[in-house]
Amino acid sequence: MDDDCGDNSDESEDLHSCMDPGNTCPAEYFKCLNGRHCIPNVWICDMDDDCGDNSDESEDLHSCMDPGNTCPAEYFKCLNSRHCIPNVWICDMDDDCGDNSDESEDLHSCMDPGNTCPAEHFKCLNGRHCIPNVWICDMDDDCGDNSDESEDLHSCMDPGNTCPAEHFKCLNGRVCIPNVWICDMEDDCGDNSDESEDLHSCSTSACDSTRYFTCQRNRPGYSRCIPLELLCDGTSHCGYAEDENTTMCGTSQSCLGYEFTCDNHLCIPIWYQCDHDNDCGDGSDEGATCVYPTCNSNQFTCHTGCCIPLSNRCDGFDHCRDNSDEENCPCPDDPTGMTEYFQCLNKQCIVSTLVCNGVPNCMDSSDEGSTCGINECTTNPCQHSCVDTPSSYMCLCPDGYVLADDQRNCVDLNECVETPWLCDQVCMNSEGSYACSCAQGYTLSSDGYNCTVNQGGEPHLLFANRYYIRWMDVGVGSQDRRIAQDFDLVMAIDYDYTGSKVYFSDVEARAIMRMDVDLVSGIVLGNLETIHNHSIFNVEGLAVDWVTKKLYWTDKVTDLLEVSELDGSNRLSLLSSGLFEPRGLALDPQNGYVYWCDGGLRPYIGRLGMDGANKMELHDDRVTWPNGLTIDYTSGIVYWVDAHLDYVAYSDLNFQTIHQLLHDDDRHTVAHPFAITVFDKTIYYTDWNLKKIFKANKYSGAEVELTSTIHRPFDIKVVHPLRQPHMTNICKPNTCPGLCLIAPGGNAYTCACAENYVQSGSYCIPRCPAGQNPCTGEDKCIPWYMQCNGVEDCRSGNDEIGCPPRSCQPGEYQCNDGSCLTSILWLCDGDRDCPDNSDEGTQAQCSTTECAAWQFKCVDSGQCISRRYVCTKLDYCDDGSDEAYPLCLTHDCVEGFFTCDNGYCIPEDWKCDLVNDCGDGSDEPYQECQNTPCPHGWIRCQTNYRCIPEYARCDTYDNCHDNSDEVGCEEVTCDPLGEFRCTNHRCIPQPWYCDFQEDCGDFSDEPRGCEPRACSESEFRCVSRGLCIKGRWRCDGNPDCSDGSDEQGCDPLVCGPDQFECTIGGCIARNLTCNGYLDCGDRSDEINCVCSADQFRCGNTFCVPLSHVCDTYDDCGDNSDESVDACRTVVCEPNATMCIVDNLLKCLPEHKRCDGIQECFDNEDERDCARVCTANTFKCQNGECIMWDGVCNMQQDCSDNSDETACYKDPVQCQTSTCQKECVTLSNTAIVCSCGPGFVETANGCEDINECYLHNPCDQVCHNTKGGYECSCAVGFTDRGVHGNDCKANGDVEVILFGDGSELRKYVLEYNRYQDIVVNESRIDSVDFDFSSGSVYFTDSQLRAVKKVTVGNDNATEAPDNLGLDNVYAPVGIAVDWLGNNTYFTDQGLPPDAHGRRAAADRGPKVVVAALRSHPYHEKTLHTATKPSAIAVNPRRGLMYWTDLGVPERGTRLFMSWMNGENFSPVHEAAGKLDQPTGLSVDYGGNDTVYWCDARSDKIGYITYDGSYFAILQTSGGLSNPFQLDVFGNLIYWTTSSTSELGMIKTMNKTGGDITDFLSGIQRPTAIRVYQEQRYPLDVPNPCARNPCRYLCLIVPQLKGNATTKGFECACPSGVPVDHCNGTLNSTEWPTTGMSTRQTTTMSLTRQTSGKYIYRRIHFNRMESRTTLSLSS
Repeated sequence: MDDDCGDNSDESEDLHSCMDPGNTCPAEYFKCLNGRHCIPNVWICDMDDDCGDNSDESEDLHSCMDPGNTCPAEYFKCLNSRHCIPNVWICDMDDDCGDNSDESEDLHSCMDPGNTCPAEHFKCLNGRHCIPNVWICDMDDDCGDNSDESEDLHSCMDPGNTCPAEHFKCLNGRVCIPNVWICDMEDDCGDNSDESEDLHSCSTSACDSTRYFTCQRNRPGYSRCIPLELLCDGTSHCGYAEDENTTMCGTSQSCLGYEFTCDNHLCIPIWYQCDHDNDCGDGSDEGATCVYPTCNSNQFTCHTGCCIPLSNRCDGFDHCRDNSDEENCPCPDDPTGMTEYFQCLNKQCIVSTLVCNGVPNCMDSSDEGSTCGINECTTNPCQHSCVDTPSSYMCLCPDGYVLADDQRNCVDLNECVETPWLCDQVCMNSEGSYACSCAQGYTLSSDGYNCTVNQGGEPHLLFANRYYIRWMDVGVGSQDRRIAQDFDLVMAIDYDYTGSKVYFSDVEARAIMRMDVDLVSGIVLGNLETIHNHSIFNVEGLAVDWVTKKLYWTDKVTDLLEVSELDGSNRLSLLSSGLFEPRGLALDPQNGYVYWCDGGLRPYIGRLGMDGANKMELHDDRVTWPNGLTIDYTSGIVYWVDAHLDYVAYSDLNFQTIHQLLHDDDRHTVAHPFAITVFDKTIYYTDWNLKKIFKANKYSGAEVELTSTIHRPFDIKVVHPLRQPHMTNICKPNTCPGLCLIAPGGNAYTCACAENYVQSGSYCIPRCPAGQNPCTGEDKCIPWYMQCNGVEDCRSGNDEIGCPPRSCQPGEYQCNDGSCLTSILWLCDGDRDCPDNSDEGTQAQCSTTECAAWQFKCVDSGQCISRRYVCTKLDYCDDGSDEAYPLCLTHDCVEGFFTCDNGYCIPEDWKCDLVNDCGDGSDEPYQECQNTPCPHGWIRCQTNYRCIPEYARCDTYDNCHDNSDEVGCEEVTCDPLGEFRCTNHRCIPQPWYCDFQEDCGDFSDEPRGCEPRACSESEFRCVSRGLCIKGRWRCDGNPDCSDGSDEQGCDPLVCGPDQFECTIGGCIARNLTCNGYLDCGDRSDEINCVCSADQFRCGNTFCVPLSHVCDTYDDCGDNSDESVDACRTVVCEPNATMCIVDNLLKCLPEHKRCDGIQECFDNEDERDCARVCTANTFKCQNGECIMWDGVCNMQQDCSDNSDETACYKDPVQCQTSTCQKECVTLSNTAIVCSCGPGFVETANGCEDINECYLHNPCDQVCHNTKGGYECSCAVGFTDRGVHGNDCKANGDVEVILFGDGSELRKYVLEYNRYQDIVVNESRIDSVDFDFSSGSVYFTDSQLRAVKKVTVGNDNATEAPDNLGLDNVYAPVGIAVDWLGNNTYFTDQGLPPDAHGRRAAADRGPKVVVAALRSHPYHEKTLHTATKPSAIAVNPRRGLMYWTDLGVPERGTRLFMSWMNGENFSPVHEAAGKLDQPTGLSVDYGGNDTVYWCDARSDKIGYITYDGSYFAILQTSGGLSNPFQLDVFGNLIYWTTSSTSELGMIKTMNKTGGDITDFLSGIQRPTAIRVYQEQRYPLDVPNPCARNPCRYLCLIVPQLKGNATTKGFECACPSGVPVDHCNGTLNSTEWPTTGMSTRQTTTMSLTRQTSGKYIYRRIHFNRMESRTTLSLSS
């Protein structure tokens, strides 16, 4: 019943008569009743439906429960009478039976040291494991106690050890590998002995013909021995395709679209064509039809035409596969320089001293040829001088000359280029010599070399230091001082000396600013002003043209190089292509060029005319991550720093000759250089890793440390008038109506108008695109949304004249409904960020606004995106128009991108990285990639052609995809002088230790109790944990320290005019008052509000629902809703119990009945209650439960007196009675007949209590036993205690994610880390995450949005992404389907009288699912509701749970269903027991138990995953009204909602017990989740992995009654007709992957190292970074 052929011919009834009842099965097989399946007999009665019709489990057919059933030989019958398991599985510490009977000590004496293992097995010293002998001495700890690798037991290193049959013993003496791995061109042994030609004759050896086919030549990575079952399977596994020979196999079927059809009709992947390999076997995939690439200078050309790295030439290996790379190899060089070699004519090498010694040492006697004894110099073969050698001669040149290419004549040496250090500054070359001189402002010393400054005074340093701009002298020992502070992140900096102004960028403020500074003394004169803040995102390069008074800058987000006047006017884009990660700008006005660094997709150093003409790029193996550069104007030299190869280098201005000045050595003074500047004889550079500033001689490299900084130092400049020397201003005078820009060469200028202006005669006239308007009195077009935005963007201020009233902050976008957007980037992005959608569509002029020339306009939303994002397989447009099939077929990829055969564009450096990024394999042509050398500073992986940076070695990630970069890391040592060794073997700079930033990846650099770094001048240190926070956060009304110490001892806070001041302190937006939410935490924002008709006005003017009056809860906070007056006229709800409580007649809520706590004066609330007694209580005959001390005490504790009727005076009397189980002695004279601990009395007698099911007594996994239970730890956890009582999660330390009003924060208690990852939202209600992608999803009910952000978004540098779901109005709860890649959320909807933006929208309360796999995120309403709140999903079981606070209390407020919405059911056990359940969490480590919390009734409890059992775990007693909760490991975490104290996060053990205050001082705690890799069981198979669904793939349970399901169901988005979305994706739709079924089969034959691929860790993150504001080094 499986389509194994792919055309279903193996299931054809016509061909095979599959349903013929006469068909029989082989011996030892059972024929299923469906007539289609034959299964092994051993699968019968194993409790798995293997037949599909459950006939293999039929009691009628097999009597599965018959205790007389036996198992086959060598099998054990489990006590559950259903399972037969192999004997070898007994006592292996795995519960294979399901009832643990295979691990029973009573049955098997597992711990008996006399137990033996089967033949060919070894018994581990731990006494439980039997492992195959072949696993011994294989360097893997298979036993768990390493006894299989013990040298004492096994003498693993003994050369006399042998390997099992069919295995080869490697020469290293430790590893045995299967024989079939020999000669497969992979080093499986680790010493390459399995590939040795001497040992195995790999080129000629034959395979076992009974099992294998011998290839004439193997494919790389495959053995020459191909299993016979792979013959004629349609895929070539041999190098010449002889395993698919048509004579042997016949003609194959038609080839698929992605395949090439050979002349012999064989089908091969199309990317195998023209790769120099004869894959077809007949050569038709190679030859005349191919255009082979020409090998470059770094490659060797094989005889076959293949290109291999030059480093592979003559290394003893046949890389060409025709041995041409090992022919004609030169003699080796002696690294000591002590020995020289002579190469004979036959290529033999001999020591050069043996030449012409009269004895033939060459086999061909060529060392004793006719030239011996002859002095060739007598014939004057050289132009200058000649030196005779034993067998030849050598020419020499005088000083100032070098040998020409003919090695005889001499030509002039240009010392100024080849040896620039010969002159201090200006060098002038002459024939055979040179002369030195000095620039203006310097004097030439008497030595004719050195230049001395003769004007301008002493130089100083100006540098950016995160929050600060600092100033210091250049002398060693000088102290820096702040001259400006309170910035967010100052990155780039420069100055105008004659104008006395400093210019700088603040990347977090997204602005370029300037201020007046006395550049002689370094004193700030004030006048801080912003000159650019529109479309400024991440400026990391900035430079001042001091000659024509212009400002140049680069932006890493827009990828633009721009220019403007110094005051910000006449802004113009000079370069909009070829920029990827621009940084480090420098100007050369004398020659008219701008220089910059680009460390992005293809690293280079760029040069461009200052007018935008004549672009040039320096690409060199030595340029891998250029970070900063500077120009020495006195000598015409450009200096730069490289942060990957860690060096300082310099070159002439045309990059003809490159010289390395400094590099990382054992002193570690060049660890991660960031910026550089130069003056006189000295360079100065900043280093991120070391957090230091160094100075060095600009030619010798002799360096010294200047100063250390607390924060990383960024850009740096030397301040001196000679750094901006006087030059003739070519632009004075000029006739330009706009910008006057210096042209290349420096002798002319170019006129240009500002962006969107054109020259018309002597004027620049506006050509503002649609959606923009010109300013009055200046050449500037501003977008429509900058008009009336509260900021005068035009100098004249005409853009703010006649504007309507605003409620938003200046610069924010004000929605039509008055809501505010903090980022203009959210306009026309396809997401509904304004609640009324006024940021999209015609209201935002999306369709009419024009995009810039370098941008692409999305079809539906009108959003403008960079053209480089078009056809990249990622939907940047909400409508997917940037990835449309017709567009991509004809689209030209932008500079720096590779064009795939299918039209996609990927970064050039993604080609040949072993990842099929194109989807059609065209970026991974095997032969070309195999022959591509790794760049300088990169290393090749061991078993594939992938290259990774050297710094990625031993970083705990499998960057190589074969884990070879993580082998031997335990032997890697860190430098003791400047590095810290992490627990995971990473090396990080020592200054990063204990700096509040987790750098190791395992938090070992931030251990508890480490001495924290010093706080800088503008920071505040928290009292309890030493954390440094921004000083301006001190006394801002919001506790930022976990202990609240930043808000202690503060003066009264003054809130802004648009804010409301909470009574407990702090300011909130005024529009958050009287909204029904406690945004202040002390309810002061909800006081003095107008109450509605269905509300009660409290004495403190707070409003509460009438149903909450006189219900035993103090909802008002002043108890006025429970007063005599309030209760006098109250009418109880039908489900409530009216009784006397606190001397008043009150309405007791139904959930308080039978909760074990007496509320009513007459105990009416606890009468007639059904009880489930525990093992620690006595069950009365009427079902009541009492404590044991009330039994046989001659008092009636059971209402039916049954606690006194089964009492006996002595044991004999009891034992001779009808007592079934045991007699329990309570005292000397009181003995009771009882079922005993672990049992309960029923009508049928004593039955075992399943403690695991009822009472959840274990922290994690619970195994029920007869009369008791056993605890253990879940998979992914380590038991640190005894019997599962202390389970520690494997992997990194857990991180607590929690909402605090408008912020989302993360906290790691053990390592004192506490950071924002989201700020400036409105009300973050719930949070969840997808660990595999690192994405955190949250709901904001005020902004009506579901959003996501990366968990690593420390300090909230990146704004969260709005998922842009259409049908969202008041989202509250959220749960991520981490398996199927969906998100589920509850939406409380709009009030019935509210107006939505679409008449057809589902605006009511509901439960919704949305697909996350691709944009747009299709959504579907699964259930309607009343007031849905919390939600949780369990993808492992396909179940979903949610609460509904609007359901009448007599019903249940907890519901469950399948994750596709089917099989909806109330959790009846919870009926009447919950009031306001606001939190849900699934405990995957504890039998999938679902925990809940009730904020109003102050309770925490749980239900079983099937909803059949409900329990209250803890009530009151310090819970502080739990609002949301999460469960992880042994603990429950929850946020509090009590108004009597500041918010907190609390914890307690999952089984109850003491409550611990985990984190205090939280203003408005809401959501909470524990982020850790073991939080969700990621090893669960994903039914949607091969997703055939067009829109939504929803996981469902594997069983539906007695039938099995596919594990998933396809679903249509709401509003899409079912007939439109049914069916699978067809071949005409745009492919999402290029890996075909056949290709996957082929690739699976190679041995892959297990583990999850870290996709695009090295390269992809760089591309991602351009859409963020996070720092990249």
